[in-house]
Amino acid sequence: MSEDYIAEYWEDPDGTEPGWFEAAVEAEDSPNCWPTEPTHWMPLSPAPEGS
Repeated sequence: MSEDYIAEYWEDPDGTEPGWFEAAVEAEDSPNCWPTEPTHWMPLSPAPEGS
């Protein structure tokens, strides 16, 4: 998440660093978003060509 997104959409953005976050499925869960460090990822495949 970017600093701008955090500042606009988080209820309490003070002191939150930009980075990777995991979110709860239900918005009512508390906390519903927390920092995480990804350990696995895959590159995206090329976008399909338009016709």
